[in-house]
Amino acid sequence: MCDRDGRFENGFDGVVGDGGAEIRKTAHRSPNQNPFIERWVQSIGQECLDHFLVFGEKHTDYLVSQYVAHYHLERPCQSLDNEPILKMPRGNKPPDQKEASITAGPIKCQTRLGGLLKHYYRAAA
Repeated sequence: MCDRDGRFENGFDGVVGDGGAEIRKTAHRSPNQNPFIERWVQSIGQECLDHFLVFGEKHTDYLVSQYVAHYHLERPCQSLDNEPILKMPRGNKPPDQKEASITAGPIKCQTRLGGLLKHYYRAAA
């Protein structure tokens, strides 16, 4: 989805279309037509991409994949009672904070992207 901004002219549509994506345009003069993706793009920009000088497509893919993993697996979602959006894969799951008591074990920190993204959890005692 892209709006009808002058930045998204013929060249942009061709490059994105060649990559296998379908181009869909929003309605004229409707800046809030897709607020969810607008907010996500703002989040990844402010919390991740603004902190790096990006060196090519592979670097961009790595940064985005690390942010998406943090966003879905570690970041607490307030609308889900501060639970992650997706459950972590079996074997990588930190202890459930609801099951652990306050003094059950030390607090551990898991980092991504050199410490930019942090996730705190209580280790098993």
